[in-house]
Amino acid sequence: MPVNACGVTPFASFEPEPNDYPPTPPIESAPFLQLDHAATRDAEGQLEAHAALLRGHDPATGLDLDVLSFAAEAGPRGVRATAVAERVGLSTADGTQQIHADLLSAGIELATRNPDASEGLALSASAAALDVEATLPLGDANSLTLGASLGVGFHVSAGFRDIDHDGKPELCVKATEIVTVGACIELPW
Repeated sequence: MPVNACGVTPFASFEPEPNDYPPTPPIESAPFLQLDHAATRDAEGQLEAHAALLRGHDPATGLDLDVLSFAAEAGPRGVRATAVAERVGLSTADGTQQIHADLLSAGIELATRNPDASEGLALSASAAALDVEATLPLGDANSLTLGASLGVGFHVSAGFRDIDHDGKPELCVKATEIVTVGACIELPW
């Protein structure tokens, strides 16, 4: 009588059964988008556009990723353009804590809205092989930004914001020339 005549498989299978694999999330719920691109214009007429081979933020891990990305902005608040071969980092969902590293990046900026969400003036031009930057909160409205870059260029910005909406503005300043130092400090009045 053959071995499998009793319903017994003659060899143990080490291959998982088809239903043993974890389900693949649908594309709509995946944290990273392939071939991401968009263009928007706000009520003030500021046009923003971006494109990336891969882009996203995974809220479960805090991982941020941009691969072969380009972003541009133009309008009444100024102009800004950046290109990055790869950006990887970690951030909280609200963006108050973040650390990121850019590999092969270039950018220009002349704008009145700064990356820290303050309104003022920002001026920059840079090309870097590696740029690392971290922003840490110091209370509800204050923050400290530190970083370093291997490249050429500069960034200076200054402005005001009220990120905690308490009626007291924060003064934000940032400067980069190899080393990045920035801070947002809530004013007492």
